[in-house]
Amino acid sequence: MRLSDFIFCEDVRSDARGLSLLNVYNDELSVPLTDPSGPFGVRLGIFVRWLLEDGDPLPQVFELFLRQGEQLLLTDRKPIIVRNPSKSIVQGINLHPLALPGSGEFSVEIFLRHNERILAPRAVRSIRFVAQSPSVVQERPLPALVPVG
Repeated sequence: MRLSDFIFCEDVRSDARGLSLLNVYNDELSVPLTDPSGPFGVRLGIFVRWLLEDGDPLPQVFELFLRQGEQLLLTDRKPIIVRNPSKSIVQGINLHPLALPGSGEFSVEIFLRHNERILAPRAVRSIRFVAQSPSVVQERPLPALVPVG
């Protein structure tokens, strides 16, 4: 089993056709706040995909840990529903509303378990939330659109 994708976004939505990711984030996100030192709320969605190889046991549970430095802020543990066990495991996770203590770098670590045994590899990724005044965030120019074709 190997990790294929680990994407931060605002929201992961599910329908009959599959999953949709709304507002995909880079590794840093500016959050408009009048008081950058205080706690704030964000919408954070996570999309993770592992590719299965022959002989891999199917995970039954995923565990998620959100940390700022060494401080554990959130844990989540849910069963995994495998729709097509011959190819991949896809998990969409929404952590919102999510209250964060302030600006900084946050790490998300995800483990897959089979019969309480941790399967390798674990998924780890960091995102940095930077608090800025609302006027600074709104004044940033939008990226130019490039015609295709």
